[in-house]
Amino acid sequence: MALLAVSNQVNWCALMYLQKLTLLLRKWHILVIILLIAIPASLIAPDVYSTSDQPEGVILKPADINVDGDGFLLIILDGVGTDSMLDSEMMPLLNSDKNRYSILNVRTGPLTLSATCIKELMTGVPNDPIDGLNNFNLGHPGGQDPWLMAANDETHDVAMIGSYVMGNMYSEVIGIEFTDTFKGHSDYYEGDQESFELMSDIIDSNSHNIVSLHFSGPDKVGHTWGIESEEYKDKLLDIDIKVNEIMNNIDSNWNVIITADHGMTATGTHGSAEEKTREVTAFVTGPDIITSASQNIVQRDLAALTTLLTEQPFPLQLHGRIPIDILDYNESDKTLIEEWNWEAATQRQLFFSGDEDIITDRPEIDWDSIEQDTNFEDKSSIYWTLFVWSALITLAIIAFKDQFKSPKQTILEVISFVAFIVVLAYSQYRLDFSAMIPRALGAACAVYLATNALSSRTNEESNSKRSMINLITSPLIMPYLFMFLFVLTGDISRSVVIGMLIWVVIYPINMLILDGNVQSKYQFSNGFFWLMALACVSFSGNRVWFLLIPLVILIGKLVVENFSKQTTKPDRIALLLLLFFTVISLLFVNSRITGFHIMSKMLTLGWSSSILIVIGSVLILLSACIIASKLIRNEINYHSIAWSYGCLLIVYLAQIIESTNYDRVLLSLIFSSYIFCAWQYL
Repeated sequence: MALLAVSNQVNWCALMYLQKLTLLLRKWHILVIILLIAIPASLIAPDVYSTSDQPEGVILKPADINVDGDGFLLIILDGVGTDSMLDSEMMPLLNSDKNRYSILNVRTGPLTLSATCIKELMTGVPNDPIDGLNNFNLGHPGGQDPWLMAANDETHDVAMIGSYVMGNMYSEVIGIEFTDTFKGHSDYYEGDQESFELMSDIIDSNSHNIVSLHFSGPDKVGHTWGIESEEYKDKLLDIDIKVNEIMNNIDSNWNVIITADHGMTATGTHGSAEEKTREVTAFVTGPDIITSASQNIVQRDLAALTTLLTEQPFPLQLHGRIPIDILDYNESDKTLIEEWNWEAATQRQLFFSGDEDIITDRPEIDWDSIEQDTNFEDKSSIYWTLFVWSALITLAIIAFKDQFKSPKQTILEVISFVAFIVVLAYSQYRLDFSAMIPRALGAACAVYLATNALSSRTNEESNSKRSMINLITSPLIMPYLFMFLFVLTGDISRSVVIGMLIWVVIYPINMLILDGNVQSKYQFSNGFFWLMALACVSFSGNRVWFLLIPLVILIGKLVVENFSKQTTKPDRIALLLLLFFTVISLLFVNSRITGFHIMSKMLTLGWSSSILIVIGSVLILLSACIIASKLIRNEINYHSIAWSYGCLLIVYLAQIIESTNYDRVLLSLIFSSYIFCAWQYL
């Protein structure tokens, strides 16, 4: 009896504690969420946003090693993976002349962005995680590389032709003549044609003997239409012709590397560590290269090969290995070259680890003792992530326990919630398998949140016909939809993406138009909706653009209802305009859907490049103020129009003046206005 009394007392205390914890979580839920995010972020962020120190210094090239080449050319084909480059239908001329080259099977680093790949390819310095965020403005890592040293070498004239990617690293370097041929992300041929003509001029004039040539067009075409499209095939045929003509005209005594920065998925994506995007090829030829040889390398090894072929000292910060198997040297010279490379590698290892054993205990070359592949995985980050997700799951279940129904249904819903969390976390962890799966899940999360926020949940009973529709459009149907599509396609990533694209349309249609959010035997509890919403909000892969899908569906429904109810004319016009602009924002901002980017074109129309455009923009702003006054006040109020028009003109002046100080003052005024309005109404 005493034990029973103690047990009851403990249960009662636990229940009371649980109730108090529930109340605290509901009262301080925002603070709890912020803490769950802030604590691990403060521990992980320093590693993510920091850059690694690199060793300084160089190892001089052995005096007995001579390079026979009179020049060096690096050709980078942006976004042309191994399968595409070795495809005899896509690049027939290059592949028909394959016996002229040695072939290197190249594996890039895990960050398969153009700037990060070209950084490793040209400098040999491994990327840091922060480099991915700086992709469009990634500067030189500092220190020495073969291109900088060649620029300071009086025997060399260095030229670089291509996009801003190389320009961000080398355009300000004295001794490097950089020409930017990048003409925007929608230019597929013009920039590459200019690059080809500039390279042809260099060949004809013999003005430079070390050149880097970057063709960015294939990447842009791949992003727009995918690499299985006819547009991509046509673009590679165009590049193949250009490369073939360059190789036919260039001096045969030049050493040449033809490679790519990264590959692309079938849908035209890259950036993550998917194997498809990390597999590229390098065709190498020249007087110092044997023919028909092959070797497996990492991308930084091309920077090491460049160092040899341009006759430069080996930088200690260059983390690469010269591909010995393709060199046209005798065994004695190859040994000297590898010892030179090994000395730099051991000094670099000593800088990072401080472990002299690698030098003293290994008199023989042992490349296996030095990690070659870039590894961003930090075990502590994984543990903190697991802690946050576990805490989120536990606290969410406690906070919403009163909103669940029967114990049996609660168990099923909690299992579904935990399974969904696991799927979201694992999809981000396995970006090396597919970058499209977390994007598709992010789209579904955004649509789920927006749809449930815009829908009105009622307690009306539904008939059995409608309950089946509710089940089909619920989140729980997605695994079955994926399995069905996998049977049809045989591709996991494609099945998930197609399935999500179907679901993000039918779910808001059912919820917002068919009022599918009514009670049935398949109806979920309020607690389950809260749990799923919390999971969606916490997912880092959310795709905000997809929020427009339920918004368009809801606005379309309201437009029909307003016309059927004969509402006021201003209300109908306002809704029609809202629907018009929302549809444009949904369908016409992706050139893959319509073939052009209307929002981008409309934006460029507002640039103050001529007096006619300025006058047109001013008149459009005036028209907008008049229409707004008519719709809001049901009359033309000149005082309101003058105030609105004056504010818009002040903002538009920022386009004309193009002054940073003016922009700062303007942003300060706008921010102050928001604070004043909040203070007035709170």
